Amino acid sequence: MIPSIPTLKNFLTPFFRGDDQTATLTIDRITNETVPVYDNQCIYRYLGHLSWVENDAFASLNAKVDFINKTVAVIMEKIPWRDMRITFISLGSAGLLTEFYIHDQLRKFGYNNLHWRAIDIDYQNNTFDNCRKEFSHKVNEQFRAFTTEQTYLKKSMGGYFLAQNDRDLGATIVLSIIPPTALPKTASKADDVSGCMFIRGRPVKDPIKANGIYLLVTSNKFASLPHQVLKALESGEQLVAIDFMMKVSLNRGGYTVTLSPSEMGEIIKRDTKPYLDFLNRTSAATQQKITLLNIDKALDVYLQHLPGSNKCGEKFFVSDYDVSVDNLRDYFSNGANISLFASFDKNEHLFSNL
Repeated sequence: MIPSIPTLKNFLTPFFRGDDQTATLTIDRITNETVPVYDNQCIYRYLGHLSWVENDAFASLNAKVDFINKTVAVIMEKIPWRDMRITFISLGSAGLLTEFYIHDQLRKFGYNNLHWRAIDIDYQNNTFDNCRKEFSHKVNEQFRAFTTEQTYLKKSMGGYFLAQNDRDLGATIVLSIIPPTALPKTASKADDVSGCMFIRGRPVKDPIKANGIYLLVTSNKFASLPHQVLKALESGEQLVAIDFMMKVSLNRGGYTVTLSPSEMGEIIKRDTKPYLDFLNRTSAATQQKITLLNIDKALDVYLQHLPGSNKCGEKFFVSDYDVSVDNLRDYFSNGANISLFASFDKNEHLFSNL
């Protein structure tokens, strides 16, 4: 492991150059440099192969430009040292256009040690390949892309973990830009989602890449529903509301169970409890940490007993967006150096220390 640099958290002072305010990003610059492509309710804006999506309800052009400028301003206030290493970890980065403008603005203000980690499940199967190549070129090859936050956190390089190296060598900034959300055309269904849990996750086949398990259980008369949900999530459905689900994710030394706040959610909790209790006892007796594979096997046994109960179910490994955010925030908050969180969601932005 490369030794960490001394913490600078307690010695921050704002520092602005006299010309800082004259170089803020403008809408005119965006519209002059990019090409908009209109598609139903959204605009896909391109700069070469880089892109972002616009929608007045959750990601307007005005709000995006405001977010970029405020992100840059926060960094200049919290991290005034222009040569300090800064690593950005962008979750759900997709077309990387927002990330490019953040990078470009910081470079104009003299920041010269910027590194990027982009995480998006859509990077599998070489999707966004040309986009990633172009972005890497624009940021002087200081860039690595991953499909899930687990593949990033577990990436080993030369005897150390990449994420640990990023955390120890300088400041880190976790970006959550436009988390999965419902388009306005589906928002009218909000009255029908009482008792539902909203999920924004994508199924993954490799448990090493997963950060959770979704278990879906219904009565036999709705036997097709669990598989329909799986297919919707596989196809990239942004946000799904379910009243017959349990989500299991790992935390420090254990796991967290989240259930649909419904009658079926309570039934799932009751019926899976004996199997999870047995797993807990086994873990305590062997002093072994519980893994997702352990939980998967316990739920396998539960599902094997379902046919005689007039219920059916399906489970699968997932990369859950909300769990990813929690895992990244938790990991980088435990470092000695400056760590910040910036989110852009439904045209609102949030900035905080980790």
